[in-house]
Amino acid sequence: MIADMLRFMVGLAAWAAGTVIAVCVAWLGANVVIRNAGIGSGIPVVNATVLPAPTTSSPAPTPPAVAQPTAGAEHKPKGTAPSPSATAPASPAASPAVGEVHAYALAGGNVTLNLADGSVQLVTAVPKAGYSVQTWSGTGWLRVDFSSGPQVSSLIASWYEHAPTITVTN
Repeated sequence: MIADMLRFMVGLAAWAAGTVIAVCVAWLGANVVIRNAGIGSGIPVVNATVLPAPTTSSPAPTPPAVAQPTAGAEHKPKGTAPSPSATAPASPAASPAVGEVHAYALAGGNVTLNLADGSVQLVTAVPKAGYSVQTWSGTGWLRVDFSSGPQVSSLIASWYEHAPTITVTN
């Protein structure tokens, strides 16, 4: 009886030790893979909100010209936005600084940007049917990708320590 109890305790201790070793090895292995994959706190996603419609009874403003840049070329739009009073929402506290609003047509969707005070703000990013959209931003840059399977079209805006530049790749 004591021998059976001793054998049971040794078996239980061996099982517990084996389980602890297996969990530690799995945790360390997964930790290395996750660290090498670059998964961390992540990059903040741009808040892509649409400005509310004006509450004044003035006629609807004319949208800016939509340019279709060639692949990999830098785009410098020619059109400018209507006056700030025509597009400002009813609540001035919620209104971003209105500058030049530019629209970009990519293979996978349309992007509208507000270029104001030497920076760029995403206004909208609307994918075409069959495409999905992802946005990223950091200090002095933002990126919008439209993807459908292996097809990706991108807009990258950069303004860190220089005037804003927009690059479109289809």
